[in-house]
Amino acid sequence: MDNKLIEELSLNHWQPLSTLLYDGWVLRFANGYTKRANSINPIHYSTGDLNIKIKECEKIYSSNHLLTTYKITPFTSPANLDDILEGMGYSLVDTTSVQTLALNNINEPLLTSNK
Repeated sequence: MDNKLIEELSLNHWQPLSTLLYDGWVLRFANGYTKRANSINPIHYSTGDLNIKIKECEKIYSSNHLLTTYKITPFTSPANLDDILEGMGYSLVDTTSVQTLALNNINEPLLTSNK
């Protein structure tokens, strides 16, 4: 399965209460219930000044009483955002392991009768 499709499915099926699209980034808010639904997903190309954008995101999350949390994936844009954030004092909080298994060669169990 395509990893970008998995990320898209994850975004679509773990719904926040509200979403804000900000210059290519998806900002999600769910009253702090889970980091996945209360984080910035920088998955699209942006045109704004990165330092200004990060500061603005910090203001937005602070005004929602949330920590500014970024979900860094292989699809993050810009690709070096993780290093930039680390230089600004951000640190890794949690990692996620995505595992897949092709099911097209799985045999269905045989039904047996109990006599």
